[in-house]
Amino acid sequence: MSTTMLPREFSLKLNKLIFLILCCFLGGYLLGCSPPKAIETFEYHLNYDRMSEEYDPPVSLVKINPEAHLRMYKNVVVGKFEVGEGWVKDTEKASHLAGTYFRQVLARELLESGSFYVSLDPEFTAETPTAVFEGKLTVFDPGSGSGRFLSYVFFFLQSVSAVDLQVEGRIRDARTEEVLVDFADRRKFLGHTPWGPTPNTLNDDWAMKQTCILTARALANLLAYLRGEQEI
Repeated sequence: MSTTMLPREFSLKLNKLIFLILCCFLGGYLLGCSPPKAIETFEYHLNYDRMSEEYDPPVSLVKINPEAHLRMYKNVVVGKFEVGEGWVKDTEKASHLAGTYFRQVLARELLESGSFYVSLDPEFTAETPTAVFEGKLTVFDPGSGSGRFLSYVFFFLQSVSAVDLQVEGRIRDARTEEVLVDFADRRKFLGHTPWGPTPNTLNDDWAMKQTCILTARALANLLAYLRGEQEI
C-alpha cells in the first residue's frame, strides 16, 4: 500500500489559509459581527449618552422578532417593571419609580397615541391579541441639580450632573409568551430650555420624572410605529 504526501510548500500554504480563515471568524465575533441576540437577561449597559430631548434614534436599541405580526395587537398591558442591580444608585427610589410612576406614564403615553386600549391590570384578558410591556430600570442616577443648572454655562458639568436613566425590557404576547420586541433605552436629561436652565432642574425628582416621560413617550411611539400607525 502506498501513500501520497503533499508537497511541503503546498502543505504550509494550506495551513496558513486555514489559520487565516479561523482568525477572520474569531475577529468577526470579537468585533460584534455576529447576529444580534435578544436581551434575555436584562442588565445590558448601553454606552450611549443622549444629551438632549431629541429622539436620535427614537429608542437606543431595538430587536424585533421577524415572525411577529404587530398589527394584530390593539390591546396593551403595562406589566411589571423592576429594578436592576449594577448601575442603580438609589434602589428605594428606583423601585418606586419603576413599579408605580413609570408604569403609569407609559400607560398614559400609549393611550394618548390613540392607537391602543391600555390596562395596568396584569390579569387583563381579551379575546383579541394582547401585548405586554415588561422590563427593568437598569441605570438610575439622579445626577446633581445644581450641576445641571450650572451646566447651561459650564458645559463640562453636563455629563456628570445629568439625570441618567436606562430602561430595558420586552414586549411579549400575553397568551403565548412569545417575545415580539426586545428594547433598551438610555437617555440623559438636563432640563435646559432655549432661554436657559429651568429652576425645576434643581429638583432631582422632577428631572428624573421628566426623563421617565421622555422614555415612555419614545416607547409608545415605537410600538405605534411598528404597527404602521404613525411616523417617528
